[in-house]
Amino acid sequence: MERTDLENLVNPEVYAPMVSAELQKAIRFAPLAQVDTTLQGQPGNTLSVSRYEYMGDAALVGEGQPIPLDELGTNTVDVTVHKIGKGTHITDEAVLSGLGDPVGESTRQIGLAMANTVDNALIAAALETPQTVSFSGTLDQQNWLNNLHEMLDVFEDDGDYPYVAIVSPKTANHIRFAFGTTFVGETSVQSIVSGRVLDFEGIQIVRSRKVPDNKVILIKVNNASPALKLIMKRGVEVETDRDIVRKTTVITADEYFAAYLYNPANVVVGTVTASNLEVTDKVYNMEGSVVPTEAQTKGQIQGWLARHGVAPSEIKNATKSELLTKVSSVSTSELGSETESESESESNSVLG
Repeated sequence: MERTDLENLVNPEVYAPMVSAELQKAIRFAPLAQVDTTLQGQPGNTLSVSRYEYMGDAALVGEGQPIPLDELGTNTVDVTVHKIGKGTHITDEAVLSGLGDPVGESTRQIGLAMANTVDNALIAAALETPQTVSFSGTLDQQNWLNNLHEMLDVFEDDGDYPYVAIVSPKTANHIRFAFGTTFVGETSVQSIVSGRVLDFEGIQIVRSRKVPDNKVILIKVNNASPALKLIMKRGVEVETDRDIVRKTTVITADEYFAAYLYNPANVVVGTVTASNLEVTDKVYNMEGSVVPTEAQTKGQIQGWLARHGVAPSEIKNATKSELLTKVSSVSTSELGSETESESESESNSVLG
């Protein structure tokens, strides 16, 4: 009788392209970088790579006059190639039980684990930019507007490029709370990076736990001169081995890569002081434990009302005074419901 052994199911020649495909699909911030595979097969773990600088705009040239010749600005940077790897082992029983797909799941998780490490390196590279902005003031709606505009002003262009801002989940919530429903809306523009939660004047705001709470990474997406580069020095290599004592098949995969800041002019990092985040926490709680008052921004009041079931069409164009009136109505209605529930509870208690 023919027998299917686990070692025959895990063929490295088949498995390697599968892990490679999962890896490429799972590298979340790859769209913000130029992926370079031209150095595959070259020896050495330190690479000297060139970074080119913009020569400047073209000049007006008069009749018969020479065209000015400018030097192509360039500098080199040494980049260290890193080896990453991940492995697992699958028991014969796991496959023979027929529950799920342990081989396929291992493929997915190994690719995901390696992609997370590459993403960490891309974020670390972006944080190396010398272009920085310090956020000032309590993080209300107006100050978020001012700070984001200040970051945009660092870029020396006319805003013809898309931008992606990467923030932590906590900071993303602060922005959402500050702007309320006026900040969140449907858009037909395709997302550059997965995990996009907000939009602001051409900036796609993306949430990631890889970014510290006090940092905002703003990247100009320019394919001709990318902010980041990702060198994949060798394709994914998969190896397997058989443990005949424990009856398991060991699977490992490794990859060599380097991530670095290619064009620092296309990245700006904003720093938010911890005290600002703490103040914002105390000022307003969108979940409803604090009822908004005149002290809150219009966007915060809209956000509170949206969380309490008020239709966006009723609050989108309302004035701050009208919004506060709705807050009072909602609060009174909820308080009445609570009172009725308490009365019913007391009545049931007496009848019991």
